[in-house]
Amino acid sequence: LESLSIADNAYGSYMNGTSRLLEGTYELCYEVFTLGGELPTNQCYPLIATNSTFLHLVSPSDRSVVNVTNPALTWTHSGIVPSSDPRETFTLTLVEMLDGQKASQAIAENSPLLLIPKLTSHATLYPLNTPRLEAGKQYAWQVIHLYDGYLVQASDVWTFRLEDWEDP
Repeated sequence: LESLSIADNAYGSYMNGTSRLLEGTYELCYEVFTLGGELPTNQCYPLIATNSTFLHLVSPSDRSVVNVTNPALTWTHSGIVPSSDPRETFTLTLVEMLDGQKASQAIAENSPLLLIPKLTSHATLYPLNTPRLEAGKQYAWQVIHLYDGYLVQASDVWTFRLEDWEDP
């Protein structure tokens, strides 16, 4: 192998930085030159890349009841944390669910109560300077893994409810 060309764009940057392809369908092409000076042989094949990495929410667990107004939101993924590559980040989104909504619908349609981009760790506390979580209400949350601003993977959407208690 004399040379290898990788596109000079975000996908190429991701591949060079992680040695992985983003999930999707690609065309793999190669050209073989012979020593005798004959015409090169070109060949292309379809390539389907599936994501062999994982991104899982940890806490609060799905459909749990939480008894603090600023819960710790934690997740894990198959990479190294903290990443030594500043292009690898996470975005956390948390929304209030409306009656009759599914979690995925709430994340897609409702305004975030909490949206934190460019996280480099696997945990954050629900900040005290954001809209307060209310007792008895249901919330949905999700984490997105990005590389250089491009989607690598999204977690499932989980829900939790803040315990219903009487204010003193």
